[in-house]
Amino acid sequence: MDHTVGVLGQALLLLKRDGEAIASLHAAIESNPADVGDYAALAAAYALAGRNDEARAALAQHDRVRPDTTVTNFRNLSPVPLALTDPSYRQQRERLKEGLRKAGMPE
Repeated sequence: MDHTVGVLGQALLLLKRDGEAIASLHAAIESNPADVGDYAALAAAYALAGRNDEARAALAQHDRVRPDTTVTNFRNLSPVPLALTDPSYRQQRERLKEGLRKAGMPE
């Protein structure tokens, strides 16, 4: 399995399809447990679905590798500068940030 399963999970999260996002992100992590970004996205999906214990556990997995990540700097180094993306995407991205906050990632 390649990186696209994690990307799909993150897209589903942005589209408020949390159950599907959780399933996809689990598949991505099983396929490539080294991609810690998927753990953070999974934490956000769990938190937005009200599954707080699972959200904290997924975030702890992420933080073992990237302990200095904050909501503010999460994914700041994406290939496309955020300012160049569509406003609807930036609004959807706020949902990801909300989930990260709820999971316990510091601001």
